[in-house]
Amino acid sequence: MLRPGVRMYVGRGGGRPGVKHIELALEGLGVDAGVVYESPVDLGVGYGLSAALALGAALGAAALAGRPMLEGARLAHAIEVRLGTGLGDVAAEYYGGGIEMRVRPGAPGVGLVDRIPHPRDLVAVAVDLGRYPTDRMLAELRDRLAAAGDRYMEELMREPTYESSHL
Repeated sequence: MLRPGVRMYVGRGGGRPGVKHIELALEGLGVDAGVVYESPVDLGVGYGLSAALALGAALGAAALAGRPMLEGARLAHAIEVRLGTGLGDVAAEYYGGGIEMRVRPGAPGVGLVDRIPHPRDLVAVAVDLGRYPTDRMLAELRDRLAAAGDRYMEELMREPTYESSHL
């Protein structure tokens, strides 16, 4: 988990930030609520913020509507698919923690996520290299990412430890 993470409040009344992911989450669960969030990164720079916004709004809306959290998580996944953002980030964020491996694709409750715990004292340093929209990245890098992903997943599944996860 990267810290500091996104902080979000979903409640009755108040304004909305005008983010499509949030609007679709509230509409999808039929909830009229205000949303406020703060994030250490901007939307579109690759830290899973679109998934976090969809997931946070959908979970908050599900709670307000008295609906199951899994329903909110599935809605957030559908929003990411519909908008072409994220690459399975909702499932990773919903189940969260450690180095996440998507064993079977799909929404929470459908896909299968496994995790490799990481040392508590692990420090990761990340640099914002600017915006790179998911649809453009996929158009430009899909084949190379798929080939590398298959190769590394095969190696990682042979030895699913933190030490082998950064091959």
